[in-house]
Amino acid sequence: MSREAPRTRLRIVATILAVVAAVSAAASLPLIASEAPAFPGVVSETPYFATHSADLRAPQGVGSASGSAARGVGPAGGSDVIFGVTATVQLPTNSSPDGVAADSANGTVYVSESKSDYVAVISGSTETVLTMIKVGSNPSGIAFDSNNSEVYVANFYGDDVKVINTSTNKVVDDISVGMSPVGLACDPLNNTIYVTDQNANNVTVISGSTNKVIKTLPVGVNPVADAFDASTGDVYVANFGSSNVSVIDAVTNTVANTISVGSGPLGVAFDGGNGDIYVTNGLSNTTTVISGATEKVVTSVKVGTRPVGIAYDPAHSVVAVVAERIGQVNLISNSTNQVIANVTVGGNTSVGAAFDPLNGYVYVTNGNSSNVSVIGTSVPPPFKITFSESGLPAGAKWTVTLAGTIQNSTTGSIVFSEPNGTYAYTVGAVAGYSVSPSSGSVTVKGFPIPVAVTFTAVEYPVTFTESGLPAGTLWTVTLNGTPGTSTTATLSFSEPNGTYPFVTAAVGYKASPSSGNVTVDGAQAYVAVTFSKVGVTTYYVTFTETGLATGTTWYVTLNGTPESSTNTTVIFSEPNGVYAFSVSNVSGYNQTTSSKGTVTVNGGPQGVSVSFSTGQVTSTSPSSGSSLWVYVLVAVVIIVVVAGVVLMVRRRQPPSQSTSSPPSPGTPGGPQ
Repeated sequence: MSREAPRTRLRIVATILAVVAAVSAAASLPLIASEAPAFPGVVSETPYFATHSADLRAPQGVGSASGSAARGVGPAGGSDVIFGVTATVQLPTNSSPDGVAADSANGTVYVSESKSDYVAVISGSTETVLTMIKVGSNPSGIAFDSNNSEVYVANFYGDDVKVINTSTNKVVDDISVGMSPVGLACDPLNNTIYVTDQNANNVTVISGSTNKVIKTLPVGVNPVADAFDASTGDVYVANFGSSNVSVIDAVTNTVANTISVGSGPLGVAFDGGNGDIYVTNGLSNTTTVISGATEKVVTSVKVGTRPVGIAYDPAHSVVAVVAERIGQVNLISNSTNQVIANVTVGGNTSVGAAFDPLNGYVYVTNGNSSNVSVIGTSVPPPFKITFSESGLPAGAKWTVTLAGTIQNSTTGSIVFSEPNGTYAYTVGAVAGYSVSPSSGSVTVKGFPIPVAVTFTAVEYPVTFTESGLPAGTLWTVTLNGTPGTSTTATLSFSEPNGTYPFVTAAVGYKASPSSGNVTVDGAQAYVAVTFSKVGVTTYYVTFTETGLATGTTWYVTLNGTPESSTNTTVIFSEPNGVYAFSVSNVSGYNQTTSSKGTVTVNGGPQGVSVSFSTGQVTSTSPSSGSSLWVYVLVAVVIIVVVAGVVLMVRRRQPPSQSTSSPPSPGTPGGPQ
């Protein structure tokens, strides 16, 4: 490889890095530029804001305590309920509580204190201060993000947002935003946080997953509060200086609409019960109701002097409006859009409001009184303790034991009635389900108590096992509408107790069973499926032998498949085609027919005859002419050998002697 090639690659890498650096620098410019200068003419005072929980779950009910009360019409039109201050949580002396947000996950309430630069953490069950967290300068707006279980705090004079981890109650991040941040709203659908920058006339958008600023949007004059509409996915921003509401599309993060409201809007809240948006108008002492579906003003409700904070209470279908100048909370029915009750709270600078879905209380911050009022409802004793279940099928029986008394139900609720006190309870087990909580205690203090019980179905494996398919063949099972595929011998699902329909299939094969039902009853369930080839007709191929002794084993291999028999036939089954066969030798027998060959199957059965014979096993027989010459040659050899033997014998014999008597002396011829 030449030296020029690596040099070329280095040049390319350097160019890419330069481009990436340039793009990154360009992308950061809008974020830096978002720190707009202060809006001229804005009066420097304690910021106004509205707070609201981002948790959109259904409420769990109301809590308990004692305090001043105001009678109001029940949300369903039934008997009256009594709204009142059920508890007062005292904060450090000379503190000025402003913003408030409820953590729906662990039952705590977070309150920002603008004078002391702290956030107070309040227990929603004991209504006492658990700890104080140091944050930035002049904390105001505060919101809970249910996606990552963090609390976001806007520091008005610090131009930043502090992030608190609710598990440790420690500050874990600091995010720079626009000038004078006040309001906060969390969008749990897109995991984003929207911060109103009052003196910059914009909204800063923060990613909840990275805690980084992702966009800055210009809105109206002096935006002070915002709320997320879970039904439409929009964010509503109250602009105090321009007396209107900006509607932000949370998907595109663009301003999609502007709606005129009353004078000096200070707070905004989404009503999940009717899909409307409620806006408090601080300078006109009204609350504007906007339809979330049409983004049009529905009506205007007259409320107390200087309405600021606002929160939706789904437990009683009311909207709580904090009238700052008179230290009062006006409760608006969301069905009639009329004030149905007024509750007096502490001091004349009551500002923030938030609903806690775990205990059903509304928390109101009282700036001059250095405390937080807790608003709930009460009824005469004894007081109902209502256990409400979710997760069980209709008609399923479940039980609760409270203070030694057992009740069961096949509906969604079990109700006890008890005087003030603390009572232990247990929830009975239901086969095939786990339950949370399975036990605990409730404290009655003059108010009804709700307890939510969640049942979760326990799932068991449902395993389908196949046979008959070639290895690696794809097959499918659809169980209770859920499809699954496999190329192995098993396919598993997971289901709770119950009976579920299934369908099985494999291309080119017939399944048995092809459909049916499988029942799960507290244990793993199994279904065996057998597949057979479809669309192919087979025919018998029969090999018939003659010559073997009865009971003799003989072997035939057809198309690679060996078979044996001790009778006169070996039978195969094959579709149309040409197949090779071989017949194995049998000891002590000759095959008088060919031992190898092919057989053709063409729309019908086929037969092959095999012949064996006894006697000496010989090689292939020569022709008759060749046999004669062999015999002649053998005879000649024998004659030659015999002749040779005779000659040798004769040569070894001594000369023969006369057998006549020797002549006597004197006879003629004799020795003289």
